[in-house]
Amino acid sequence: MYAIRSYYDPRSPLAIRKNRAVLHTDSSFMPRRRAAWSSWNYVADTHIEAGQPSITYWMNRLQPLGEIPDTFVTLNPVREPDQGKIIAEETYHHPVFDAGTERMRQELWALQGLRNSWFCGAYFGSGFHEDGLQAGLAVAEDLGGVTRPWKVADDSSRIIRLNLKTIATDTELMEATA
Repeated sequence: MYAIRSYYDPRSPLAIRKNRAVLHTDSSFMPRRRAAWSSWNYVADTHIEAGQPSITYWMNRLQPLGEIPDTFVTLNPVREPDQGKIIAEETYHHPVFDAGTERMRQELWALQGLRNSWFCGAYFGSGFHEDGLQAGLAVAEDLGGVTRPWKVADDSSRIIRLNLKTIATDTELMEATA
């Protein structure tokens, strides 16, 4: 990152939000009717801090957990889960995708290869793990000589990237920022 700091900090528009995650077995965070349970369950509540979502993931549906009790991860719970049903809790920092994010992604991708620095991460897409994978694969392919061992249409469709042939050279970028 040192080579890039000399130009400017391209990630500054990427806001980060702190999120509390609780792993638990308290099914009261799910819809009353079990038939309405989905992998991701959003809660709207007027008591939630502005802009702070509360989402419960039904882990048994998302992962092959075998025969275990229904297990959930709730991000930013609107109330505390039953203390006897809490398994673990952690604080995570997630990117916030807003109007400044698109510009940041384009500027950061435009710096690929300058001073032998390359960037990849989930922030080039929607923040999901698979977006980070696609960004890493795109960088590896742009470095040359490597292609994915599988074929799919629009193999980097989840991420924001630029054609490296249009990228400014190190000298051009320094002249433009002088």
